[in-house]
Amino acid sequence: MGAAAFLGALFLGALLVAAFFADFFGVAFFAFLADFFAAFFADFLADFFEDFLADFFFAITDFLAFLAFLLFLLFFALAIVIILLLPPIRV
Repeated sequence: MGAAAFLGALFLGALLVAAFFADFFGVAFFAFLADFFAAFFADFLADFFEDFLADFFFAITDFLAFLAFLLFLLFFALAIVIILLLPPIRV
């Protein structure tokens, strides 16, 4: 009899805890979380992507300018190689 009463009380307690969590984590709670995080993440993501896109555009243009500078340096490297391949000047 004692084990049955213990298991019955355990089952009833688990049922009440499940009912509490179902009520607490119900639709209203998730609606509140959705509104809260939507307001928070809207401002956060707007600032993040505004800064990110500006930084990304700067990084791309800076990298393209660096590539153009490398092409400019390549001209000098090719000029040096051509000069070294010329026959020696004999006077």
